[in-house]
Amino acid sequence: MSSARIRRSRLPAAVAVALAVTGTLLAAPAALAAPAATVTGLRAAAQEVAPFPKDGTVLSAGATGFLAKAGTSLAPYFWTSYDGTVTALPGARHLGADGSDTVVQDSGDGTYTLRDMGSDAAPVVITTPGRLVGVVGTTLVTQDAQGFHLVSRDGDRVERRTVTGLPGGEARLGSAVPGALTVLTDGGADRLSLVDTTTASVVTTVTARNSVLGFENVAGSPTHLTWYDYTPADDGGSFHLYDRATGRTQVLDHVGGGQSVALSADWLAVGGGGGRLGQVGWPLLLRSLADGREKEILDRVDSLRLGADGAFLVQGVDAREKGVYRITVGADGEPAARLVASSGRLPDLTMTLEDVPKVVDFDDEDARVYLSWDFNLSVAPKLTLTHTATGRQRTLSYGVHSPGPRYRFVWNGDGPFTGTGDYSGEYTWKMTATETSDVGPSVERTGTLTLNRPATPRDFDANGFPDVLARDASGGLSAYEAKQLGDRYADTLSPTPLGTGWNTYTLTASPSDRTLVGRDRDGVLWQHRSEGQKLLPRTKVGGGWQIYNKIVGGSDLNGD
Repeated sequence: MSSARIRRSRLPAAVAVALAVTGTLLAAPAALAAPAATVTGLRAAAQEVAPFPKDGTVLSAGATGFLAKAGTSLAPYFWTSYDGTVTALPGARHLGADGSDTVVQDSGDGTYTLRDMGSDAAPVVITTPGRLVGVVGTTLVTQDAQGFHLVSRDGDRVERRTVTGLPGGEARLGSAVPGALTVLTDGGADRLSLVDTTTASVVTTVTARNSVLGFENVAGSPTHLTWYDYTPADDGGSFHLYDRATGRTQVLDHVGGGQSVALSADWLAVGGGGGRLGQVGWPLLLRSLADGREKEILDRVDSLRLGADGAFLVQGVDAREKGVYRITVGADGEPAARLVASSGRLPDLTMTLEDVPKVVDFDDEDARVYLSWDFNLSVAPKLTLTHTATGRQRTLSYGVHSPGPRYRFVWNGDGPFTGTGDYSGEYTWKMTATETSDVGPSVERTGTLTLNRPATPRDFDANGFPDVLARDASGGLSAYEAKQLGDRYADTLSPTPLGTGWNTYTLTASPSDRTLVGRDRDGVLWQHRSEGQKLLPRTKVGGGWQIYNKIVGGSDLNGD
């Protein structure tokens, strides 16, 4: 155990300045640029909901407020109390302690100033070797070539305890909360250790199933360890929850991967990350460690921190209000969210352009048409065409273009299966645009259009391509596209059913375009004309055709 110096200093008189924060935190006054002995506090007038910069990042959450950083301000670090008071903090780097009001100013020379932002207690200055990587309560977590160290006060001295039991290899801190650290080791971060900070020793170490990808989204507490482990063999990955009391690890169903994860004494919280196609964030999912029940809160989570007394602090969106939300558990045992800092309301999703033709003509193989939309926000649109007569659907893919229209769907008449074409006739279309942020209702548009195709020889289903007709054992007649049958990559055939009852005919032929004839067992010849994707009722040609043993198509002898 080695020691380091510790000294106390008093907080000088704060300069009271109202911070007008609208979207981004205003740059600090020029007076802040001057060196201060310890800290210069800038306090905004208390309000019910504090402002929060749009480019702000929450760094830690405590009992009375939270530490955050604004990306471009000259004084980027600030503390926001839950009563709405905002205090700007000087210096190039600050770290906070999740679960407490401790904020540490890093002077860059091994000197660290600890402040309790929830009280008027004098700050404490500690000088110690190593690089500061985390804070647990009033304990510093430092790292050097010998490993991780817990630096804390004991009377007038500072104790520096080295963490024991870690696997060898390159290591980095995963998370730091009251009572527990998580440490990832090896170059690929394929081993994860839970550290008990009271003993400065490893409690358990687990190995990733996929050593290349390693662990993602790790969190620890004095009682549990959780991580997301990805492996292609399981068609993705899953969250795992280790219970220190029982020594058992549980695979959590219905809990998907997220960019943020935190553990309180009673709840596992998961949020952020990608979900559905085009979606950039998920709601906050809370899972009870006691009984496994789950609850979703907020519309979207961008980041997540563990707070004090079992609370969580979430950057996200709810009811289109973007900001910082505090999640607490009420007397009824149910979690609830309260907005504590606001970045403003997001605009509603609005369509700004729509360009869809009423009539589409595909008169050659290279023909194509564009169906286009534009919106005030980024969206993931989906367009489905439904052929009115048959109900067959076609989903088109889109591209994103600049300049607009931004979302452009291309339709070239190819059908939903390899080697098939879309039918002529009337269509209904439905376009659904969902925000990529997935925080509000989708915009839905519907309409109709007509597809015209030129007449093609031997095309019995009006999709622009010649067909091969086939009759099955039950008498069903179907049209197969000739080009699909000749496509060696077409692993799925999609014939058009033309009718049934064709087992009553002993001979059939197609004498001209879109015309079929069949001879029944009594020698009567019948004619069928096709229209759209069906055959019209038959008409009688005449009897006596039983004297022929073959009927083939010929020329148009009567000019019809």
